[in-house]
Amino acid sequence: MIKTCATSRQRLRRTEKKTKATICFTCSEYYHAARNRHLRPKCIKFGGEHATRDCNIKEKIAEPKCLNYGKIEHLAAWKGCRALPVIKKPSTRQPGKTYAQAAADKTKNEEQT
Repeated sequence: MIKTCATSRQRLRRTEKKTKATICFTCSEYYHAARNRHLRPKCIKFGGEHATRDCNIKEKIAEPKCLNYGKIEHLAAWKGCRALPVIKKPSTRQPGKTYAQAAADKTKNEEQT
């Protein structure tokens, strides 16, 4: 979508809501970013007490171990990890209420204001 303001043109993009939790690249834990936390670094390759960028292992690991749930399958930062929390959308449905009842309630509220 392109909007024009005076003589400049700006491109606006809709932001998409995330469906997966944020992963910290310092400690490999969820729900925070590395710039916001000052925890001890943890290597996602094998769990060492150093940052992944400082790791001595530079080649691909044949059997990586997930730090989040301990199985040998993938690295800790893999987006398909079973331990990665999924953010659920809030339900818009109201249990025990039909569409007609919800619409009637909405019109009553609009008439009162």
